[in-house]
Amino acid sequence: MLAAKKQSSGPLSGLTICLSGLTPSSKSLLRPLITSLGATYSKDLNVDLVTHLITNTEDSDKFRAAFRSKNEIHIVKEEWLNECVKTNKRVKEEHYGLDTLYGEEDIQDEQDEQDEQQDEQQDGGEEDGEGVEKDKGHGPQVR
Repeated sequence: MLAAKKQSSGPLSGLTICLSGLTPSSKSLLRPLITSLGATYSKDLNVDLVTHLITNTEDSDKFRAAFRSKNEIHIVKEEWLNECVKTNKRVKEEHYGLDTLYGEEDIQDEQDEQDEQQDEQQDGGEEDGEGVEKDKGHGPQVR
């Protein structure tokens, strides 16, 4: 029988945080901070589970999936987590949002272009969804 996972406590308890577009050294520094504040770290972006994406760029599959998700995924810079550590509180995400010119129209144009390319390349085989994976019982994941 498996032991039940101990419930986390801390100012970020109940949050699931994913990282994208950061250097490996930044990721290795941020992961323990995430868990020390009570949040859960997720390597993959499962849009049904992840509440926050920490990134410094809009040029990633994880950013695009979080941006167009119907679920509210907060997309923030790493400074948000640093401020949470400094104050030992969950600070307001809107003060640390990614400055982006990316709009929903851009996302749709990009998706339409990918769909056209897939239609042209199809040879009867199944596509893997451009890094988006369907997890059993959960929504799509971006690796």
